[in-house]
Parts: sequence; C-alpha cells; structure tokens
Amino acid sequence: MDATKGVQGSAVLDNLFFNDDKTAVGVRESELHQAVAHDVPAHLFKGTQPSMVMEPTAPLNYKLSLSDDKYGSIPRYYIKCSEDNAIPPTIQDAMIQELPVKKSFALKSSHVPVFSNPNGVANILSDIAIKEQSVGVNAVELRAAISSNHRLFKSNVQQH
Repeated sequence: MDATKGVQGSAVLDNLFFNDDKTAVGVRESELHQAVAHDVPAHLFKGTQPSMVMEPTAPLNYKLSLSDDKYGSIPRYYIKCSEDNAIPPTIQDAMIQELPVKKSFALKSSHVPVFSNPNGVANILSDIAIKEQSVGVNAVELRAAISSNHRLFKSNVQQH
C-alpha cells in the first residue's frame, strides 16, 4: 500500500487488522473511537459503529491512472482536520501540496468532521458552492440539507 508508506502517528494504521485470508482490513474496535472520532461523545459514536465495517483490500493495491485532462480539470478543495488521529496533520499538509487544491480549509475536528463539526463542514461546503455556482449548487439549500442530516443522524443514534 504505497499511500501509507512512511506514515507515522496514525491511530488507524497503528490499529489495523486483516481477516484470515487478507481480503479485508479494519480498525480494531477497541481503538476505533479514539482513531477516527475522539471528539464525538462515546454514546453517539457507538451508534455509528455498525456501519464501520471492514474494507476490501483489493482496491488498495490498484494503481490509478489520472489524467490532467480529466481529473486535473476538476476543482479540488481540502478540509484539513487539525485533531485528526487517522491522517496526521503533517500528512494532510503533504496531500494538499501534492494534489494541488484550489483552496484548503481548516477545522478543529477529528477524522469525521461531519459528526463532530457538521456546521463547520456545512459552512465550508456552502462557501465552495458559492465559488463554484456554475455547477448549479444552491449554497443555502446545501447548508440546510447538511444540518438536517446531522439532526437526523443524532436522533437515530440516540434511539439506539
């Protein structure tokens, strides 16, 4: 897995495990909360765990071929999560430099800002939508949809 070579200090990489035939990989359940969403209350995070399943390993070894003509023509933005235990901020900085991105944003958040800082994510996506209005995204509707989804998420998690 070339993408993870040399990465130090990732609570995800430090806690990976593979199934018996090495066709799937996951993060140890005992470390998952700390690794990806330490800033989300434990009782809320617990409700998300059933959807955090092992991932197939085959795509991790696939070499992508991206062209400047197609992939390079898509505006890219990056939300840097300053409290991310999965992708350390120094690695995020390298990713931002390598892409490159049209603009990067910073949030005080773990790896899953849609859980821990949904309003921050909504504001950033709204700002992007305003800048990219040519794609037909209504920023006000986008912000409302994200906020609505977060309320629904919290409601569903609290029921379980």
